[in-house]
Amino acid sequence: MYFRKIFRNTPSLVRLAVMAIAINFAGIAIAAPVVEILKDARFQEPPGFQWGTFKNRQNMAIRWGSLPAVGEPKATVIIAEGYTEFAEKYFEVARQLSEQGNSVWIMDWIGQGGSDRYFPDRDRMHSTATDNDSHDLSQFLQTIVVRKGPVFII
Repeated sequence: MYFRKIFRNTPSLVRLAVMAIAINFAGIAIAAPVVEILKDARFQEPPGFQWGTFKNRQNMAIRWGSLPAVGEPKATVIIAEGYTEFAEKYFEVARQLSEQGNSVWIMDWIGQGGSDRYFPDRDRMHSTATDNDSHDLSQFLQTIVVRKGPVFII
């Protein structure tokens, strides 16, 4: 029951990946169906999505993406990803928010997604301090994000 409650609030791409891993461990071949599902438009980069990078105070490249609102923007939504996440994971959410009239901005934290890493091994996660992360978010908000209406960080 506890697992089902958490699983229900997880983005659909993550649920799909968890199910694929579980089925794979059970010894059932699933590669073809999963590949077909991931071709679904909701998992693809939305039309109009733009990518960019900026250098933080540590001179490390931080990748960001944005999707303009459909129509006149009502608000600006910043997606602050969780640990080990990446912008592509939020294409479906960004599309839905954009269709509701919100401009959407996503930043890959240092060590995640397309941003620089502290270590050559891209799978190894590390953070030096939350003050660096908060400075990166502040820099992103002040120098990159074009604000229209109220700003929401999710």
